[in-house]
Amino acid sequence: MATPAPDETNSTEELWIEFDGTAAINGSKATLHPSIDPATEVELPAADVRIAGPRTSVRVGARTIRVTVPERSPFREGTRQFDAGRRRCGRDGSACFGGIEVCCDSGEVVGHCAGAWSC
Repeated sequence: MATPAPDETNSTEELWIEFDGTAAINGSKATLHPSIDPATEVELPAADVRIAGPRTSVRVGARTIRVTVPERSPFREGTRQFDAGRRRCGRDGSACFGGIEVCCDSGEVVGHCAGAWSC
């Protein structure tokens, strides 16, 4: 569920979504691996990812740098969400990785999702 950033002090609140999986930050990039398929990689700018102990959060509005989904992955078996994705994304729909919904056309993180599907 999206929550305000705990250290945000100005009037523009950022929303952060808890990610279901593991994450590592290396320099300016963060690599996320969803619990349902650790072989899948979602790469984001490190500034858009927060790791606090076992919890990882992703900023709504972040843009993915790279998404790698193996050929044999639960994400490939999931039904691509055009109806739900069109509400927040364009006609290309969305993907759901570890509880974060990502627009297929822009790579923008737009909110929380439940399930597993790719573009």
